[in-house]
Amino acid sequence: MPFIANFWVDDVLQALMSRERDRDMAPEDRLPFYLFIDELQTVDGASGGTLALMLEESRKFGGRLLGMVQQPSRLTEKTLEAM
Repeated sequence: MPFIANFWVDDVLQALMSRERDRDMAPEDRLPFYLFIDELQTVDGASGGTLALMLEESRKFGGRLLGMVQQPSRLTEKTLEAM
């Protein structure tokens, strides 16, 4: 599972960043992209910092992350800072 989660988070980040290439569309005209992640601590531990990067970069590309976690203390320090 962790191996697949790392690729999945990286693919979502790349898809969000590809929105920057749509320079002919104004940022306010882009539809928001909502991503829901349950058990966020599992994905966070497997992503090796990619989830934190996605949190930092995705908002300017219209991405919105809604992460569900029962114990925020289990998230990595990078992810907590990015949130």
